[in-house]
Amino acid sequence: MEKRKEELFQEYKGRKAALYGLGTETEKALFWLKDRMEIIGLLDSFRENGELYGKRILSFGQALEERVELIIVVARPGSCRVIAGKIGNACRKNGIVLLDIRGKDLLKSRQAAYDFAETAGNTREELYRRIAQAEVISFDLFDTLIMREVLSSADIFEFMDIMMKAKGICIGNFTDARLAAEKYLAKDGAPALERIYEHILENTEGVPASSAELAEMEWRIDFRTLIPRQAVCDVFSHCIEQGKTVYIVTDTYYRQAQIREILRKCHLTGYTGLLVSCEHNTGKRQKLFQRLKDKEGDRKYLHIGDDLVADIETASKNGMCTYHIFSSEELLEAAGYMGMERHMKELQERLKIGLFTARIFNDPFQFETKERQICLQDAYDIGYLLCAPVITDFVFWFREQVKKYGSQNVWFCARDGYLLKQMY
Repeated sequence: MEKRKEELFQEYKGRKAALYGLGTETEKALFWLKDRMEIIGLLDSFRENGELYGKRILSFGQALEERVELIIVVARPGSCRVIAGKIGNACRKNGIVLLDIRGKDLLKSRQAAYDFAETAGNTREELYRRIAQAEVISFDLFDTLIMREVLSSADIFEFMDIMMKAKGICIGNFTDARLAAEKYLAKDGAPALERIYEHILENTEGVPASSAELAEMEWRIDFRTLIPRQAVCDVFSHCIEQGKTVYIVTDTYYRQAQIREILRKCHLTGYTGLLVSCEHNTGKRQKLFQRLKDKEGDRKYLHIGDDLVADIETASKNGMCTYHIFSSEELLEAAGYMGMERHMKELQERLKIGLFTARIFNDPFQFETKERQICLQDAYDIGYLLCAPVITDFVFWFREQVKKYGSQNVWFCARDGYLLKQMY
């Protein structure tokens, strides 16, 4: 279980530390950590100089020169894993402790697990009890009601880069540029996707495409990966059937019309209202929950979401009851990545793991049996989750062998060759 905030980092009291991340949560972390340790500066993937929140922005090399003993990553779990992949080996080499803001050791090898015996989580029954007590129910959208069939949203950007290059569009270090643009613009509000691409093009020359064209391309790529989290969608339908006032409150760079298209795809209907951050130019961490309360007034609220800060902490500060839904990525992490962590370096591997995760952890209510075991429910799941990745890899390998040896004829013999032929 996670430690309470006042218990975190006590053993590092007085140590030299740096915070990794430049978002608004870093400013809050600086405030409650200032009396516990000597914070000499901030680190980030995209900036290595300047000042923010009264602290210097450092390169990793400067942090080493300053003899930093501890780096605390202020980010979501998925981003923490990416950051640990970038600087983890250097931290080990230089004896630097690397923790996330929840106190988790990011350098510790994760033991593969096939149950959630060591993970604290709520049940569907508990959620229904809280729903019964509320009048207005708000749902987060991404990673709560719906999810992507990729391991991380950053994989969409890497896939986008491949698709752009196929069309002759080249933006150097595109994934980093895309993430940096969104982070930069989020300082002043909640940018729409086209504005993000406008910012990228303002800093890139010779791109043969408009911001509108690039935004539409990313939207279509992303839209294909979106699927419902059916168990949570069933809860959503239950709320509507019970006559509750139901809202969807989402931090997103997609416009309301695009969000409605996603909701139609996932058969989510009957809701009272939709609050989209980029339409209001404010996110959950700012005033989006207040916008909801302005609409509905003094009533009993329950917010359901996956983000411990944006959904749980911020909604609580706005006087709302909350219920935490584990994202599929969080469940995979809690299971020690089921032994797959070392296979996450290449995009093609992460895409397969994303498909695996989107199915086996689509349902967040994995805490309803005493054993809390991760189970395959039917023969289809065995084929999809266990056999399909192996067979797919074999077909890719086979194709390369045909190219290598210049084979003119390939025979797929019945019956074992039938499926391979379809894939080939």
